[in-house]
Amino acid sequence: MNTPTREALRHRRSARHWARSGLVGFTAASSAANVTVIMAVPGATPMRVAIAALAPVVLAVMSHLLTKLMQGELTVSGIPSGWYWSTAVAVAAIGAGAFWLSFDTLRRAAEPDHGGSAWVFPATLDLAIVVCTVALVVIARADEHDQRTVTATAQTPALREVPVTEAPTDHP
Repeated sequence: MNTPTREALRHRRSARHWARSGLVGFTAASSAANVTVIMAVPGATPMRVAIAALAPVVLAVMSHLLTKLMQGELTVSGIPSGWYWSTAVAVAAIGAGAFWLSFDTLRRAAEPDHGGSAWVFPATLDLAIVVCTVALVVIARADEHDQRTVTATAQTPALREVPVTEAPTDHP
Protein backbone atom coordinates (compact mmCIF):
# COMPACT_ATOMS: atom_id res chain seq x y z
CA MET A 1 0.00 0.00 0.00
CA ASN A 2 1.27 3.45 -0.83
CA THR A 3 1.84 6.13 1.75
CA PRO A 4 2.46 9.78 0.93
CA THR A 5 5.98 11.13 1.08
CA ARG A 6 6.99 13.81 3.58
CA GLU A 7 6.93 16.34 0.76
CA ALA A 8 3.41 15.32 -0.24
CA LEU A 9 2.23 15.67 3.36
CA ARG A 10 3.86 19.10 3.54
CA HIS A 11 2.04 20.14 0.36
CA ARG A 12 -1.20 18.73 1.77
CA ARG A 13 -0.81 20.86 4.92
CA SER A 14 -0.11 23.88 2.76
CA ALA A 15 -3.17 23.18 0.57
CA ARG A 16 -5.30 22.81 3.70
CA HIS A 17 -4.02 26.18 4.95
CA TRP A 18 -4.73 27.87 1.60
CA ALA A 19 -8.21 26.32 1.38
CA ARG A 20 -9.10 27.48 4.90
CA SER A 21 -7.72 30.93 4.24
CA GLY A 22 -9.56 31.09 0.93
CA LEU A 23 -12.82 29.96 2.49
CA VAL A 24 -12.63 32.71 5.11
CA GLY A 25 -11.29 35.33 2.70
CA PHE A 26 -13.75 34.69 -0.14
CA THR A 27 -16.67 34.57 2.29
CA ALA A 28 -15.59 37.87 3.85
CA ALA A 29 -15.06 39.47 0.42
CA SER A 30 -18.44 38.31 -0.82
CA SER A 31 -20.15 39.57 2.34
CA ALA A 32 -18.36 42.92 2.11
CA ALA A 33 -19.29 43.37 -1.55
CA ASN A 34 -22.91 42.42 -0.84
CA VAL A 35 -23.08 44.93 2.02
CA THR A 36 -21.52 47.65 -0.14
CA VAL A 37 -24.15 47.16 -2.84
CA ILE A 38 -27.01 47.36 -0.35
CA MET A 39 -25.53 50.37 1.45
CA ALA A 40 -25.42 52.25 -1.87
CA VAL A 41 -29.17 51.82 -2.37
CA PRO A 42 -31.32 54.62 -0.95
CA GLY A 43 -33.30 53.43 2.04
CA ALA A 44 -30.78 50.77 3.12
CA THR A 45 -31.74 49.53 6.57
CA PRO A 46 -29.63 47.59 9.05
CA MET A 47 -31.83 44.55 8.36
CA ARG A 48 -31.16 44.70 4.61
CA VAL A 49 -27.44 45.09 5.26
CA ALA A 50 -27.44 42.10 7.63
CA ILE A 51 -29.31 39.96 5.12
CA ALA A 52 -26.83 40.91 2.38
CA ALA A 53 -23.89 39.98 4.61
CA LEU A 54 -25.48 36.72 5.68
CA ALA A 55 -25.95 35.08 2.26
CA PRO A 56 -22.23 34.27 1.65
CA VAL A 57 -21.86 33.00 5.20
CA VAL A 58 -24.84 30.68 4.73
CA LEU A 59 -23.32 29.54 1.43
CA ALA A 60 -20.01 28.71 3.12
CA VAL A 61 -21.66 26.87 6.01
CA MET A 62 -24.04 24.88 3.77
CA SER A 63 -21.21 23.96 1.38
CA HIS A 64 -19.15 22.71 4.30
CA LEU A 65 -22.10 20.90 5.88
CA LEU A 66 -23.05 19.18 2.63
CA THR A 67 -19.54 17.92 1.99
CA LYS A 68 -19.22 16.73 5.60
CA LEU A 69 -22.55 14.90 5.31
CA MET A 70 -21.22 13.16 2.22
CA GLN A 71 -17.96 12.35 3.98
CA GLY A 72 -19.68 11.08 7.12
CA GLU A 73 -20.94 7.83 5.55
CA LEU A 74 -24.12 8.11 7.63
CA THR A 75 -25.94 5.29 5.85
CA VAL A 76 -23.14 2.93 6.88
CA SER A 77 -24.04 3.74 10.50
CA GLY A 78 -27.66 2.73 10.01
CA ILE A 79 -29.22 6.09 9.15
CA PRO A 80 -31.99 5.36 6.63
CA SER A 81 -31.04 6.57 3.17
CA GLY A 82 -34.29 8.54 2.93
CA TRP A 83 -33.29 10.66 5.92
CA TYR A 84 -29.79 11.06 4.59
CA TRP A 85 -30.88 12.18 1.13
CA SER A 86 -33.65 14.43 2.50
CA THR A 87 -31.09 16.18 4.68
CA ALA A 88 -28.57 16.45 1.85
CA VAL A 89 -31.20 17.89 -0.53
CA ALA A 90 -32.37 20.41 2.10
CA VAL A 91 -28.81 21.55 2.80
CA ALA A 92 -28.11 21.82 -0.94
CA ALA A 93 -31.31 23.84 -1.48
CA ILE A 94 -30.39 26.27 1.30
CA GLY A 95 -26.88 26.61 -0.13
CA ALA A 96 -28.26 27.16 -3.63
CA GLY A 97 -30.61 29.85 -2.34
CA ALA A 98 -27.76 31.61 -0.54
CA PHE A 99 -25.63 31.33 -3.68
CA TRP A 100 -28.39 32.88 -5.80
CA LEU A 101 -29.00 35.77 -3.40
CA SER A 102 -25.31 36.57 -3.17
CA PHE A 103 -24.82 36.01 -6.90
CA ASP A 104 -27.55 38.49 -7.79
CA THR A 105 -26.21 41.17 -5.45
CA LEU A 106 -22.62 40.73 -6.64
CA ARG A 107 -23.74 40.80 -10.27
CA ARG A 108 -25.38 44.18 -9.64
CA ALA A 109 -22.11 45.41 -8.14
CA ALA A 110 -20.15 44.41 -11.25
CA GLU A 111 -22.66 45.62 -13.88
CA PRO A 112 -21.49 49.26 -14.08
CA ASP A 113 -17.95 48.18 -15.00
CA HIS A 114 -18.52 44.87 -16.78
CA GLY A 115 -21.99 45.04 -18.36
CA GLY A 116 -22.98 41.66 -19.83
CA SER A 117 -19.96 39.94 -18.29
CA ALA A 118 -20.95 41.00 -14.76
CA TRP A 119 -22.05 37.44 -13.93
CA VAL A 120 -18.40 36.30 -14.00
CA PHE A 121 -17.59 38.23 -10.80
CA PRO A 122 -20.13 36.50 -8.54
CA ALA A 123 -19.58 33.16 -10.22
CA THR A 124 -15.86 33.42 -9.49
CA LEU A 125 -16.17 34.71 -5.94
CA ASP A 126 -19.03 32.54 -4.69
CA LEU A 127 -17.85 29.39 -6.46
CA ALA A 128 -14.44 29.92 -4.85
CA ILE A 129 -16.19 29.46 -1.48
CA VAL A 130 -17.56 26.10 -2.65
CA VAL A 131 -14.24 25.01 -4.19
CA CYS A 132 -12.29 25.81 -1.02
CA THR A 133 -14.79 23.79 1.01
CA VAL A 134 -14.56 20.81 -1.33
CA ALA A 135 -10.74 21.00 -1.26
CA LEU A 136 -10.81 20.79 2.55
CA VAL A 137 -13.00 17.70 2.38
CA VAL A 138 -10.83 16.03 -0.28
CA ILE A 139 -7.75 16.61 1.87
CA ALA A 140 -9.57 15.27 4.95
CA ARG A 141 -10.59 12.15 3.00
CA ALA A 142 -6.98 11.62 1.94
CA ASP A 143 -5.91 11.90 5.60
CA GLU A 144 -8.56 9.38 6.64
CA HIS A 145 -7.51 7.01 3.86
CA ASP A 146 -3.89 7.23 4.95
CA GLN A 147 -4.84 6.57 8.58
CA ARG A 148 -6.83 3.47 7.56
CA THR A 149 -3.91 2.29 5.43
CA VAL A 150 -1.44 2.71 8.30
CA THR A 151 -3.81 0.97 10.72
CA ALA A 152 -4.44 -1.92 8.32
CA THR A 153 -0.71 -2.31 7.67
CA ALA A 154 0.05 -2.32 11.40
CA GLN A 155 -2.60 -5.00 12.04
CA THR A 156 -1.53 -7.27 9.19
CA PRO A 157 0.95 -9.85 10.47
CA ALA A 158 4.18 -9.66 8.57
CA LEU A 159 5.01 -12.74 6.56
CA ARG A 160 8.08 -14.34 7.96
CA GLU A 161 10.56 -15.15 5.28
CA VAL A 162 12.15 -18.52 5.75
CA PRO A 163 15.88 -18.54 5.08
CA VAL A 164 17.05 -21.09 2.55
CA THR A 165 18.81 -23.10 5.27
CA GLU A 166 15.48 -23.65 7.05
CA ALA A 167 13.58 -24.69 3.95
CA PRO A 168 11.93 -28.13 4.26
CA THR A 169 13.58 -30.97 2.42
CA ASP A 170 12.16 -34.21 1.02
CA HIS A 171 14.76 -36.45 2.66
CA PRO A 172 15.62 -36.86 6.36
